[in-house]
Amino acid sequence: MKKLTLILLLFSFIYCGESYDIYYEKPKDDYQAYEDTSFVSGDSPATMDIRTDLVRLVYNGEVSNDGPGDILVKFSSDGDVHSTDIRIKSAEMLVFTTHRVWKIVITHTGTDASYRVRSW
Repeated sequence: MKKLTLILLLFSFIYCGESYDIYYEKPKDDYQAYEDTSFVSGDSPATMDIRTDLVRLVYNGEVSNDGPGDILVKFSSDGDVHSTDIRIKSAEMLVFTTHRVWKIVITHTGTDASYRVRSW
């Protein structure tokens, strides 16, 4: 009986290990950055699909507005439902921590802007 249990455990371990390698895709990088130095209305809304780019969700990051106009930022933790708009004025930075993020959507508000997004 002990031999059979050991064989089953060994088989289970090998089988689970193989299926884990097949179905789990390792993250590509630890860090993802996006930038648009000339964010105009034709570029809006801009969607940063972090989950696809990094093959994982992120919990920390920052969105900076480097241009003269305001931008609106929304977060999504599941890829479909987004938060309410958060306005970031010129020369401001929004830092997020311990917030599960799948996508970030940035919307133009009428005056051209420039933004940087970093996530980790």
